Amino acid sequence: MISSIFFSIFSIILILSTLFSLACKNMIYSILWAMISFLMVAGFYVLLNANYNTAVQLIIYVAVIPTLLAISIMFVANEKPKKEKIKPSKIFAFIGIIFFTLIIVKYYSLNTDFFQIAHICQGYHNTYSSLI
Repeated sequence: MISSIFFSIFSIILILSTLFSLACKNMIYSILWAMISFLMVAGFYVLLNANYNTAVQLIIYVAVIPTLLAISIMFVANEKPKKEKIKPSKIFAFIGIIFFTLIIVKYYSLNTDFFQIAHICQGYHNTYSSLI
């Protein structure tokens, strides 16, 4: 039960941070939102007890890749983006997509046993390792 709650929280934050990362005009803010997305993926690995994958996700995707992106942006981009007004219809459409996504994630996370999925994946791993 607790794992499904954490799965729901991680899913909602992952979807929202990914959408914010795509919607940001400023690249630095977009990188920060992408880092939050990568952290939530690491949270999924924690729920699966995949410690090595969690460490690799944190070291490479949360630390190294955003640093390289920020450095490359500092070297390449030298003009400031123009401010544009966002129409209210875009805001309402964005909010509607977020709520629709949240409803879908909540429905599937309550109807899915997360440990059952992990057990199936572990069974595939044991089958593969016995073949080697």
